[in-house]
Amino acid sequence: MKTSTEYDPIAYKPPNNYLDKLAPEIKVEIILHLSTPIPLAQCSRAWHTTVNSPVTKSKWLISRFGKTHALFHAVRMGEPFINVDVVERLFAQKAHISRYFIQRVMLGFGKYDSRLIDLKLAHNIRPSKIRSPWASNLSFDVFSRILKEGHDRFDGNDIPVRGNDMELFYYLSAGPLVISEARKRLEENINEIERLITTFRFAPFPPRPKIRKHNIGNTESRPVNFNDYPPTDGYENVRRLNVIARAILLHPKLVNVWKKNDYYEIVDDVNDLVMQGSLLILYPPTPTAGWVKPGLDQVVKQLNDLQNIGFKLTDG
Repeated sequence: MKTSTEYDPIAYKPPNNYLDKLAPEIKVEIILHLSTPIPLAQCSRAWHTTVNSPVTKSKWLISRFGKTHALFHAVRMGEPFINVDVVERLFAQKAHISRYFIQRVMLGFGKYDSRLIDLKLAHNIRPSKIRSPWASNLSFDVFSRILKEGHDRFDGNDIPVRGNDMELFYYLSAGPLVISEARKRLEENINEIERLITTFRFAPFPPRPKIRKHNIGNTESRPVNFNDYPPTDGYENVRRLNVIARAILLHPKLVNVWKKNDYYEIVDDVNDLVMQGSLLILYPPTPTAGWVKPGLDQVVKQLNDLQNIGFKLTDG
């Protein structure tokens, strides 16, 4: 005699999969609220189809990362996630692409010779970059489609694909100069800076997930080494994001220029760098001979001005 806890294969009836019966638009809405939809894709064939639809992928990317960084993360995830259909859907949904993005794709594209790497390792010669760099494993079809979009939007054959708009921004925003001299130079170049943002859609790549744990040190001028481009993982590093933060501190209206170009994540991307930098300008680690300790009112005004454009103090 069977107990009530025994499994009876004859009496057993598989439960109805109510999730499979949901309307397609409801399924997509659920997916958009997940940090990763992979577990849902493993539930059933119906969910697998929905999750892997180019429409769903593009909507999920924009919902999770915003229009500015959606294409970056699609490239970062690589195949089989990204294909030409996904890229087409992203462009159809107004995903951001910049001239800087094209320049970075050009730097990263192309697979490494695995045999050459093996031979170097066998002779105790460690290649500087064994991991596949960002954009290196794109299919040629996806690579070509991205380049075509850049060609159509940014000056056709005249696009400087071997340029570096981050480096250009660094010099236009007076990066090599100390704060006391930089503001005037930036103001002289402000029209060219705004054109870089509005016409060529310049925006930094997203920060690495743990960016806020770094200490940026002094916001006074420090040499920025652009020779180690591109970073293997594609993310923008702290020193380059500090170039952006410093420019915002010198000319806060740049935030609104970026926001008008749908780069709403600018505040989150450089929040801690801007807030730390503002205090380091008020209280420099190595004060000059003419430095005067700021009063409380001056500190409060500085922080309030930044909070009024979206920045906030955090525990970072």
